[in-house]
Amino acid sequence: MMFIGMGVYGAIVLHDPAFRLNRVIIRAVYLAVAAALLGYLAAHKRRVDSNMSKLAAWPRGTFRELSALAQNELAHAADLLHASRVLMFWESQNSPGFTWWCGLTTRST
Repeated sequence: MMFIGMGVYGAIVLHDPAFRLNRVIIRAVYLAVAAALLGYLAAHKRRVDSNMSKLAAWPRGTFRELSALAQNELAHAADLLHASRVLMFWESQNSPGFTWWCGLTTRST
């Protein structure tokens, strides 16, 4: 705003013949675009920091059953990815082919 105010001051008050209003307008647009990009960068950094803190807070626990472990791990992964469903594939050394598990999660929004 101050930049635009100085431009208006130069154009109207000083009546400077070397003053070019179009340059002031173009530079004001450049400043507005730079400010918007910096705002977007700040929002992106907040999202990345939030995801990193969720990764750092990955739940640790002991589970007696593999299905309980898979449910807990995939629920946390789904929350981290903002997904409502997760699908896990794995290959066992004892049996040929892939085994899969599909889990539905409930997210609070």
